This record gives sequence, structure tokens and C-alpha cells, in this order.
Amino acid sequence: MPNLMPSIPRTPLAFLCESERFVQLDRAEAYFRGRQDDGKPYDWDGHLAGYGTEVSIDAGYVVPHKLRRPDARYDLGRLIVRRLTSLVFGQDHFPELRVEGDEEAEDYVRTLASEARLSTRFAEARDLGGATGTSCLSFGFVAGRPRVQIHNAKHVVVLRWADEDELRPAEVLKAFAFPKSVYDPESKKVVTQTFWRVRWWDETREITWRAIPQSVAEGPSWQDAERTEIVHAYGFCPFYWIQNRPCSSDYDGEGDFAGQESTIDRINHLMSATTKGTIANVDPTLVIHMDPAMNNGNVRKGSENALWSPGGAEYLELKGTAVAAAERQMDRLVRSVLDVCGVIMADPDKLSGAAQSARALEILYAPMLANCDILREQYGEHGIKPMILDMLRVARKFKTALASVDSNGRPTRQAIILPPRMEYVEVKGDDEEVERTEVPVERTPGESEQITLNWRPYFSPTWSDINTAVAAAKNANGGKSVISQRTSTQTVAPLFGVKDIDAEMDQIEKEMEESIERAQKAFGPGGATSGPPFLTGDQPPKQPPEDEEDDEEEPEPEPTKDE
Repeated sequence: MPNLMPSIPRTPLAFLCESERFVQLDRAEAYFRGRQDDGKPYDWDGHLAGYGTEVSIDAGYVVPHKLRRPDARYDLGRLIVRRLTSLVFGQDHFPELRVEGDEEAEDYVRTLASEARLSTRFAEARDLGGATGTSCLSFGFVAGRPRVQIHNAKHVVVLRWADEDELRPAEVLKAFAFPKSVYDPESKKVVTQTFWRVRWWDETREITWRAIPQSVAEGPSWQDAERTEIVHAYGFCPFYWIQNRPCSSDYDGEGDFAGQESTIDRINHLMSATTKGTIANVDPTLVIHMDPAMNNGNVRKGSENALWSPGGAEYLELKGTAVAAAERQMDRLVRSVLDVCGVIMADPDKLSGAAQSARALEILYAPMLANCDILREQYGEHGIKPMILDMLRVARKFKTALASVDSNGRPTRQAIILPPRMEYVEVKGDDEEVERTEVPVERTPGESEQITLNWRPYFSPTWSDINTAVAAAKNANGGKSVISQRTSTQTVAPLFGVKDIDAEMDQIEKEMEESIERAQKAFGPGGATSGPPFLTGDQPPKQPPEDEEDDEEEPEPEPTKDE
């Protein structure tokens, strides 16, 4: 069979995807997953790690700490990654998508992002990028719905670049091994075997192989295995390669805690040692001051055992100085790693009393925010913006349904389907009264491609900040209003569950008119004891009669000095 993917070498899959790069990225990811010690053969007490009777097997020698599996860990790698992700793509931190001068296109891209759950997907991609240094994403349309998928960079190999400087792939292979339970007809038992999952993308096609057995993957002809091919005809490869922190000397970027793995190991060793020492301290040993020969000289530890010694008996406890010293050293190492990685861990007690405004928080978290600014640039300009722009172009290209089938004759693409936009319109009822009601309107992709990302502030201003800013602005312009009534209403609308701002403004105006009418009835002619009547916008101010003006006598001039 001819090779349909000539760029893929006809070599075993393991040679392509389990290289030295795979080992490095897998080790970095392990510190994020908390499984960097899974392969160590001994537990922290020096016994063989395992299950059942294996846990009682002693090594017979002093096991080095590097071969012991910590029983108490401080997963600092995960903490660092998640803290940075929360500031970049946490709640209310995903950027607002804008298309200047094209409201239809702006509404369309926002709906695409919402339907594809882009904020959640990029948070997952950021976690993987923070751990390994590289994030990989792809998109497609399944039954007309946008779908974004995250791929672990350690399983991905770029075979050809469309733009190597901008890291835009043109041809990508993803392959990884996984265990699967299958029925063995020879032994008539269910056994676990290794299979491979393989996918491939280029500018026109996407190919997915069914689970490839290890025996086939080890040979050069695995490409001939059963597969499904989809012709998307986008004209570009819908795959995106993002460096977590830019690195111009390599295709992979830099992770959040790169170079700090050995220090994290030391922290876990200290934490395991202090935990073991604390447990021993709360389990004192009885010391009996008598002839040790009465106990045959045996030394046993624990609350159920005793040490024999002449002179009486007492409980022997650790003073705790070694544990305290280890905890202080662990705190110093933790601060050192956080400082190197640019992550701030503020004391909640000090934070509640010192930082009461958004500006104070920005100053406190300045090193961390500088780090997040770089991450926003990387994931925004190299991930969100190009992906949304490509999805928008595909939507414009396939506004109508096109006939497309896979290798089995099944349809693979339909018209892109998005939920309709709800708009408020004025409708006259049977009583001729105008009412506002919602009607569905079909979304269109517009024409503009000027997509921009509006990143929100890291810390929202408090109401105290808002009051201070408004007061300062009013004092500066002589006490005049600084924002319109509509803007102020729109600001507080979410607090009261208001969705239709126009209807709310109409209701405010209606209530003001009703209030004026009630006041006029209360203080109108015959109802007020003094003062002029209230004036409305349709009533001009009352002018005095012309006759009264003519009858008025002009004042006589005062006599001069000569007269």
C-alpha cells in the first residue's frame, strides 16, 4: 500500500514519540501530577514498597533518601502552576473578545468561544504548559458544533511547520501508548495489553487510527492499520503550539518551576522526616532505670515497649528541636522556590489588614503579575486570537452545508450551528400597548477580522476604591456627575439580576414621570399654600400680561446737583 503520509517515517511508533524529549517532558509533568516518586522501590521507613506482605520486607541496609518514596509531600509544582493559571484564566479573568467596527462578527466569535468552552479549555492547556513548558490545542466542528481539544505536548511531534518563526504547525503527529483489557482466546482469560492511539493533521485532512496493538506498532507498517480519514479542507492545519514562556533556542518553552525539581525533592524529604519525627514524639517510650540484663539488653521503641535502666522509670520524649529546625529549613526552601518562580504566597492574616484596595494588591503581587503578563501574551496572541480567527474564517467559508463524507461514507460536516441571539423588540398588543419582548435572531459571522483581546484587571476595584475615585473626580470638575445614569445603572445591574438595561432605563424614566405627576396633584392649584406650581417639560414658564407691563410707571430720575 502506498504511503499516504510521506512525511511520516516508516519506523516503529516508539522511535517517533518516545524520544529523549518525551522523557524530559514526562518528568516535568510528574512534578505537577505529584507522581515523581512513583518509581522508587522503598517507602520512607526503608521497607520495600508494595502491597500485602511486601511492605514488611526490610532492605537490609540503610536506603538513601533518593530511593525512598516520601509519605508526606508538599506538591509545590502543582501549587505554582495552579496559582499562575488562576490569575491568567481564573474566574472573570478570561479576556473579552472584541471585533472593532463589526458587531455581528464580535457577537459570533464570543458565541464560538462560549460554545467551545474556551475559558475552561485554555485553563487546562495553561496547566499543562506550566508543567511541561508547551501547550498544544486543536479545533474542529462536530455535528456543526465547535469543539476544542487539549493535547499533551510530550505525545506530539511536529513533522512540518507552516511558519517556524511563529510556531504554526503544518503537519502534526500525536501518538501514545495505553493499557487495555482484552480477552485472550488461548488462555481464555482477560489480560492487559498495550495499544497505541494515533492521530495526524495537515492542511486538508485529519486521520485517526483505531487502537493499534503493540505488535503492530513495533513494525514499520503501522500506518496501514485501520483508520478514519476526514477531509476538512480548511487550507491550514487546525493545530496550535504555544510556548508557556518564550524560548527562542528550542521549540518547547519553559515551565513554571523549571530547574527547581531537586529543591522540591528536598522539601518533600524534610516534610516526611518532620512528619515521622512528630509521630514518634507523640508516642513516648518508657525508660525503666534498672539492670538492663533483666531485659536481656533488648532495645524496643514505642508506647508498648520499655528501656530498662537502674534508678527508676520515666517517659522519654523527643524535645522537638530537630523537628522545629527541619520545619524552618523547609520554609526557607519553599520561599526560595517561590521567589525564583515569581509566585507570591501572602499571609492571609496580614493580607486582610494591610491590602484593602486593588492597588494595594497589585503592589503586593507585582512580581507575580509581571509573570502573568508574559503568560497572557503567550496564550492570548499565540493561542486564543489565532484559534478564534481561524474558526471565524471557517464559519465564513462554510456558511452553507457542504457534502463531505469520511472513508466509510458517513457525513462528517454540516453547517455550523450556533444558538440564536435573543434581541428585544417592541410589539403592539391587542390593547395597542407597546411591549418589549425577546425574539431569536440567527447569528452571522460578519466581515471584519480585527479581533482584539481585552484582558480584565487582575484585581477588581472594591466599592471603597470606586467611591474614592468618584469623589475625587467630582471634586476635580466642580461637583458635576462623572458618568451617565445609563453607565451607573449598567454597573450595578448584575448585583440585582437586571439583564435588559433598556427596559430598566425606561422603567426608571416612567417612575420619575409618575412621581412628578403625583407631586403636581399634591401641590397644584388649590393644593399649595405658597410657591409657584411645578413646571413640566411641555409647559413654558408663565409670562406676565402685556397690560400690566404697559401700566407700569417708569421711576422718576433723581435730581442732579445743578438743579
